[in-house]
Amino acid sequence: MVAVVKSHPSLTEMTPKHTIARGPASKQVVVTVYGVNFLEDAQAQWNGFNRPTTVVSETELRVTLTAADVAEGGVYGIRVLNPEPGGGASNTLSFAVHAYVMYLPMMIR
Repeated sequence: MVAVVKSHPSLTEMTPKHTIARGPASKQVVVTVYGVNFLEDAQAQWNGFNRPTTVVSETELRVTLTAADVAEGGVYGIRVLNPEPGGGASNTLSFAVHAYVMYLPMMIR
């Protein structure tokens, strides 16, 4: 009998690392996450909530953030969970959503 040992994933990098909030006009964002020990059934989380996840390899996965996730400014966490038993949660990387600011030209007469 061969024992399969699952391990905790570890995140090293992601791209993009930020986006701009556009309120109701926001669109979904696909983030590519790099690290190690991503299992075939790994699950990415955005601030503790599961998001659609595609595992590309043991070192790369993609997570789709909804338009609502990025509609308001703030700093949010992305982490990856490998299933139990023996799996667990990765470290968390920060994803910044910058507030949308519109600058209007000023005319002086």
